[in-house]
Amino acid sequence: GITDLVGNELATDTEIDVLDVAYPIVLQAYYYDNDEDGVIEEVIVEFSEDVTFSSALATEFQFDPLGTPFNPTVVSHNDRSNPLDLESTDEFITLGVSIDGTSTTSSITDLNFTASNLRDLSNRVAISQTGVSKIDRAAPVVIDVNSSTDDSSTKIIGNSISIYLDFSETVDVTGIPVLDLATGTAGSASYSTGNGTSRLFFNYTVLAGHESSDLDYSNTGALSGTIDDQSTENNVSSLILPIPGATNSLSSNKNFVIDGVVPYFVQAHFYD
Repeated sequence: GITDLVGNELATDTEIDVLDVAYPIVLQAYYYDNDEDGVIEEVIVEFSEDVTFSSALATEFQFDPLGTPFNPTVVSHNDRSNPLDLESTDEFITLGVSIDGTSTTSSITDLNFTASNLRDLSNRVAISQTGVSKIDRAAPVVIDVNSSTDDSSTKIIGNSISIYLDFSETVDVTGIPVLDLATGTAGSASYSTGNGTSRLFFNYTVLAGHESSDLDYSNTGALSGTIDDQSTENNVSSLILPIPGATNSLSSNKNFVIDGVVPYFVQAHFYD
């Protein structure tokens, strides 16, 4: 057992008071685009211990310290869509923001924490932290589908169209992604270039039997392949496209008329 220097043993019924002398510190921040619209709308800040949500102030959190600083629009807990902050008293605080793009490399996503009121369960005020470590949980999304090819003339068999997809951040491509097109009979555009940028190019060639009065892809799931971001998390894109015909779709941006139907002889009529 435990004894003092002269051999007296510690009484077994002695209660030991535990004092919390540690101050909560920021460990890291997680960035989310939960609705996959290309905008980061939630940042979850993780502390070294449980903190009291009700003590958090929006003014304690400042984004873009190198540019035009702004505070989160909302400070909340467990009523948001992230998978971390589930309790009113835990080590996470959820910040509501609106940051265009899904990359966390821009200075606009930099976060400083200036402690003034946020406290742990022992009522100790947290310690300020500049340059909070960032963890990217926002996957790249397709925000626009367009073409660099002129659409003023009807495209016939053998004509090519260059289609490009703009993503919400720089992406890496694995293999050869394919974009299925609504051309009556099977038509598709194959990936050609753009790896390491936010714009990927696809080539489409009109084949016999293809036709369309306003070319578009077949549906929102028409893109197949593996495309992810360049963060250490390697967030994989869902590849969901804008709704065909809606804003930012191919047919919304361009009006390609496709005529790959070959005329053929049916019959002859003779008159006297």
